[in-house]
Amino acid sequence: MVGGSITAPSGAVEVTYSGAYSFAQLNDTGTDYWVDDGYTQGVVNRPPTVDVIALGEGGLKTITFSRPVTDPYVPSPV
Repeated sequence: MVGGSITAPSGAVEVTYSGAYSFAQLNDTGTDYWVDDGYTQGVVNRPPTVDVIALGEGGLKTITFSRPVTDPYVPSPV
């Protein structure tokens, strides 16, 4: 399980993910995968940090938010 928080206009939202993942890059260190619009498909604003959880293939995946979130964007594998 990995987790973090999202800074929304209405305040912080805590997020946890459980399921298969390839790697997690947290604490604003590492490769900036968000520089290419391929990940956001130009549809959403890029995150302000380089944090990312690379989901793994197959299996059950659960993303839990500490409060309701409307229309979360989860990109398809590239």
